Amino acid sequence: MRLDWLEYFITTVNAGSISAAAERLGVTRPAVSAALKKLEQEVGRKLFVKGRNGVTLTDDGERVHDMARQVMTLIETMRSDAGGKEPVSLCVDTQVSMLQYIKEAVVEPFTELHPGVDVRLRPVYIGDVVESFRQGARLSVVLDGREGRVIERARGLGCEAVFLGTVTRKIFLGAGHPLAARAALTPEDLKNEHIAYYSGGLNHISRHYTSYFAGEYRLADIEDVLSLAIRNEAVVILPAQTLRCSRLVRAGALVEKDIPFPGVEKVAPVHAVRAARLSAAEQSFWDYLLTSYPGSGAGSEEPEISCTIH
Repeated sequence: MRLDWLEYFITTVNAGSISAAAERLGVTRPAVSAALKKLEQEVGRKLFVKGRNGVTLTDDGERVHDMARQVMTLIETMRSDAGGKEPVSLCVDTQVSMLQYIKEAVVEPFTELHPGVDVRLRPVYIGDVVESFRQGARLSVVLDGREGRVIERARGLGCEAVFLGTVTRKIFLGAGHPLAARAALTPEDLKNEHIAYYSGGLNHISRHYTSYFAGEYRLADIEDVLSLAIRNEAVVILPAQTLRCSRLVRAGALVEKDIPFPGVEKVAPVHAVRAARLSAAEQSFWDYLLTSYPGSGAGSEEPEISCTIH
């Protein structure tokens, strides 16, 4: 049994069809079909059922797929341990507000499975995502991006974008803030407050929120943003999945509240975006991301969101 048969098999399962697998692997469709046929002959079982929407695993196929993934993980581990070789490196772009969440929820469990792969997260602004792909970026996790047509423009470059799920924005304010004890906030409650956010000078949030507040603070460090909230000098609007905020809430330093502003949608989509061609390590991370992103909606239809926020 050849390892490339297992690689073609796993890629076909992840891609959903032989044609899509061939495109990901950079080989011809007949080459993938031939490898799958030889693998079925080797194990003596039918692994796939072909249909209009691609391929579906049989019960035997499910078992072989699980074993194949274990074998490939073991092979990667053995290769990384042999001869003191340097780990394979890859870079994933994401917004700063999601960076720590992606690190702990996806990157750390992935590197436990693939210790020979070093994953580096690079913070980018939503407006720079497409330009990053023009300059050679390969993978990105994008929070929203509708207003800048980020997903549409990335697809125009030949990138693939897959809907992962949604995040909910929350208002975070200091636990000692006079509004902290309120069960729910109203726009009237916030009209004398300042909003603080990490922006790098970009105008992603202010168009949606500034009119509801007395003013705004633009800071270059997210820790400074959160410090303003802890000191009750400003409120912050961030994804509820931001781990730093979650930890501060658990520690009793911050409280979170629903966004009360009419006409401002507080739910935003998250997409995984990839270049047309990936290395083996990048492909492994992509496949893991699509199946392991918390609450992943990969492959499902993206919900309609009337008004998005950045």
